[in-house]
Amino acid sequence: AGDSAILRFSFLVNRAVHLPIAGFLVRGGQGLSLFSTNTTREGYLLPPLIAGDHLTVEFLWTMPRLAPGTYGVTLAVSDGTLEKFVVCDYAEDALSFNVPPGNEPDFGWLGLDCEVTINTSQPQG
Repeated sequence: AGDSAILRFSFLVNRAVHLPIAGFLVRGGQGLSLFSTNTTREGYLLPPLIAGDHLTVEFLWTMPRLAPGTYGVTLAVSDGTLEKFVVCDYAEDALSFNVPPGNEPDFGWLGLDCEVTINTSQPQG
């Protein structure tokens, strides 16, 4: 929790991909999807690719507090938009990682570390 996490994966294109999207999904031990993202959602539009192109994508984020257990990471490459796409390749549980006990959330699968600000105004008498 709180450490920087980097996920890097590469893929080789075997046919044209006009609107490529690369992304990942993290699932808990019971297969529950916990979080995901992709290049388009993060505001990075990849260039069109042709057969033979090789691309490496890297995602960097701050790891949230996760319940102890084993987590699977699924990788995907699609062609299209967030609303309408065709999956080109999908590697279910391409890798996994373990979270040991020690800094787990109070409830649920993941805990968010956030700052809260409360602004109040006193009524004028």
